[in-house]
Amino acid sequence: MKTIIIKTNSIICIILCLMLSPGLKSQAVYDTLYSYPDTTTFYNTTIIVVDDITNLAVKFFADNSWESYQIEEVICSVATGIDTSGWNYFFFSLGELPEDSLIYTKQVFNNSLSFYPEMVSIKLDTPLVIKNHSSFFLSGGFFNILSISQLFAEGIPNHFAYWYTPALWVEYVPYYFNIKVVVKKNLTDVDDETMLLKEYSLEQNFPNPFNPVTSIQYAISSTQFVTLKVYDVLGREVVTLVNEAKEAGQFEVEFNPESSIKNPASGVYFYQLRAGDFVDTKKMLMIK
Repeated sequence: MKTIIIKTNSIICIILCLMLSPGLKSQAVYDTLYSYPDTTTFYNTTIIVVDDITNLAVKFFADNSWESYQIEEVICSVATGIDTSGWNYFFFSLGELPEDSLIYTKQVFNNSLSFYPEMVSIKLDTPLVIKNHSSFFLSGGFFNILSISQLFAEGIPNHFAYWYTPALWVEYVPYYFNIKVVVKKNLTDVDDETMLLKEYSLEQNFPNPFNPVTSIQYAISSTQFVTLKVYDVLGREVVTLVNEAKEAGQFEVEFNPESSIKNPASGVYFYQLRAGDFVDTKKMLMIK
């Protein structure tokens, strides 16, 4: 039996560094990968005792258009009231299930962690380079002192628990974690057109979960006809937020389901940006 706590926070940080040399361009992009759902509010700080779970894991996804990237730090916090004595480990791994193939181990002293809402950055001893894999797992006893919440009636995709009695990993556990992974992605021999395309972006809505209003930011690097639409969990379009030509720049749109959707229900929604050949879709959670 283990006492576990979990939650998630919202920070999106992207830094672009361009280095020019004769006939060669390179680009380094720092990105923050979030466990689902990306939230800035700790909805349930109650300590929950979970029977028969001996390990927890989250699967993170990097942009699969990149051949390689390196992990440099983990950002997290714990809930107040948690015993921060002792130490734990976390593991990075590759494969179909958590810990199929361990590639990095890090010891963490619990008293070095910060209590929510403060965050602490845990630097990896050596940056972890991952090649030809668009996803990886983060797991280990380290998760046992993170924040847990049973906010959701159903399990969360890409969140796993290892159950001791059946001795197997099970996906869709109904807990979420206040944890992020910072990665650096490198490109070389990049032409202008490719670098231009990377300047298109769709950010995670803020706040998330939300009630009743949230904001969505996006950026385009050239004049394009832009659509930004919201869909329900069944894939049905519920509202169009943007449907017009836009010049290059950064934009912010407010989404208020109460004023734009008839009888909006709590739950997961998807929002999708289309601008030229760029298409991106993200999830958001409305709680009434």
